[in-house]
Amino acid sequence: MRLLRKLKKSMGNEYEWGINPVQDVLLQTLMLGGDIGNPAYKEDLYKVFSYILENYLKNQGDVVYLDFDVVDIDGYYTLVGNNIITALWLSGVLPDNPTAVMEANKCIVGEWKFSFNIKSKTLKIQNIK
Repeated sequence: MRLLRKLKKSMGNEYEWGINPVQDVLLQTLMLGGDIGNPAYKEDLYKVFSYILENYLKNQGDVVYLDFDVVDIDGYYTLVGNNIITALWLSGVLPDNPTAVMEANKCIVGEWKFSFNIKSKTLKIQNIK
């Protein structure tokens, strides 16, 4: 697994530049006045995220798993992964074998177990140590 260093920080409220390139792009976009809530902007986000992922993934074809929505919750925009792989990627975790993770709908990285609730589109994280 790559991009997992400092997992707690990249998934929590504390932001640190350079840990998760997806979060970095979102922050930079907002700082430059980009409107990620605009539905037309989703295609641009998809292209940028695809480009980033293609530079990190062992198999560039795995980018087909990228599937997310931009959701407005009381004026705050959230990116919601529509599958476990996208949810992990948005959290800064890049599994070595996305196909196996998709099939199992779970994975273990170090001391963390990740599972995905398909109905609520939430990533569950458990410390297993």
